[in-house]
Amino acid sequence: MMGSFIGIIVNNSATGNIRAQVSSDKVIIFFAKHQNIGAFIIAKEINKNLDKINQTILKAITNRKAVLEEKQSTFLRFYGIQLLLL
Repeated sequence: MMGSFIGIIVNNSATGNIRAQVSSDKVIIFFAKHQNIGAFIIAKEINKNLDKINQTILKAITNRKAVLEEKQSTFLRFYGIQLLLL
């Protein structure tokens, strides 16, 4: 359940709205610092979402470039969050 929640937060904040991105970063950092959740679980869920994006790109046989361009903002956003967790 936590993975879907983090995936929703990140996907909705990848639109380019800086306020939404900063707010989602604060929520993710809060969960990473939480004693029952922690950074490991957050990183694990982000890796699962990155794997889903990679599988989507690999399944697109004819228009891989278009799918990659479509998912680029979310992809970069997930990597940015992983850098925050370090």
